[in-house]
Amino acid sequence: MANRLLLLLSLFSAVAAAGGDDVGIPVGDGDYCDSWRLGVEAHNVRGWTTVPRKCDNYVENYMRGHHYRRDSAVAADEAISFAQTLQLAADANATWVFDVDDTALSHVKFYKKHGFGYHRTDEPLFLEWLVAGKASALPNTLRLYKKLLLLGIKIVFLSDRPDTPELRNATATNLIKEGFDCWDELILRSENSTTTGSVVEYKSGERSKLEEEKGMVIVGNIGDQWSDLLGSPEGQRTFKLPNPAYYIDNYMHAGVRSVATTAATATSSSYSS
Repeated sequence: MANRLLLLLSLFSAVAAAGGDDVGIPVGDGDYCDSWRLGVEAHNVRGWTTVPRKCDNYVENYMRGHHYRRDSAVAADEAISFAQTLQLAADANATWVFDVDDTALSHVKFYKKHGFGYHRTDEPLFLEWLVAGKASALPNTLRLYKKLLLLGIKIVFLSDRPDTPELRNATATNLIKEGFDCWDELILRSENSTTTGSVVEYKSGERSKLEEEKGMVIVGNIGDQWSDLLGSPEGQRTFKLPNPAYYIDNYMHAGVRSVATTAATATSSSYSS
């Protein structure tokens, strides 16, 4: 008994000396992936190009399961609670900005066939998917959207999708089909964009135009990427939806534009969901 007690005391001393109470205890992949996902959502983990290979099943299970929907519901609930506190009677130009991809419309069906972020997505194939217009509404975002309309708040969709005629038509049609059937602006990224290519600069620049040129007052801004939310003007409140499948940083879009036209004019039936 005395020997066992001495052994336990030695173990506790070693843990205390190391400054933690889990030293020597191996962390499973699930625990690691939980922490990695938290780092992504908190914007501590940045600049990654693919999901860690050992987290592929984790991300898929998360995004296809109740946890993802529950996390999205919390964000939508907070956004609705905030919107209900706004004094809107004197401001008919109150506006809420929505990102499109994996904010309004979900691409989980696409990821199911092409991996949940653990390898690079084939860009032309993804653009074909966008043109096909088969994305589903994210239900909690749709719930928020409908509540904002009832409150009299204007809706703007602001997307980094290339502004080709085919993709604009597909985006509008897909949004309407999934219940997002009323908006003041649908902004896609112009070929003649004067920004440097940074997503933050592009989106914040478009928000500036909404306020300075159109007199809108951005009261809310929601997206699944930090690049949807950063940059002035952000809006009175920003809301981040979960998305551990990919990371969009301040990258240039010259290459994406070159494949956009090809994908937009391709036969959408070449891809079936």
